[in-house]
Amino acid sequence: MIVTIDGPAGTGKSTVAKILAQRLGFEFLNTGAMYRAVAYACLKREIDLSDNEAVGQIPSQIEIVFTNNRLLLDGHDVTEAIREQEVTLGASVVAANPTVRSNLGTTVAAVCALRCARIVTGSWTTGFVTSKTCATSTPRCSRTST
Repeated sequence: MIVTIDGPAGTGKSTVAKILAQRLGFEFLNTGAMYRAVAYACLKREIDLSDNEAVGQIPSQIEIVFTNNRLLLDGHDVTEAIREQEVTLGASVVAANPTVRSNLGTTVAAVCALRCARIVTGSWTTGFVTSKTCATSTPRCSRTST
């Protein structure tokens, strides 16, 4: 099952998703942190965030791993670094990029397939893409998007 929580930026979707995941015994998938990681990678590589083509390629060039409540970007812990103001502002720009959204949806679908989709996320769009992809890629697991 994939539970997705929709709402405007800054309304506490991640907070609610974390609590719900804990209560259900599911994993919390922090998609907002994934967009922040892409923004961080762009800033470190000095890629202009308004260059949609260059930014759109970044998700396929990086590795994002969640482990022990930490976010690793290409093997480096960036949990605190992605909360910096410049990254926060950049994440909004990155999240509006359709190619980034599509590529991160594919990444999330891979996570879903590996974990048999016992996930709570604070992103309806990502949840929709994930459940659609997971339903066709790993039929042994029952999945529902709400």
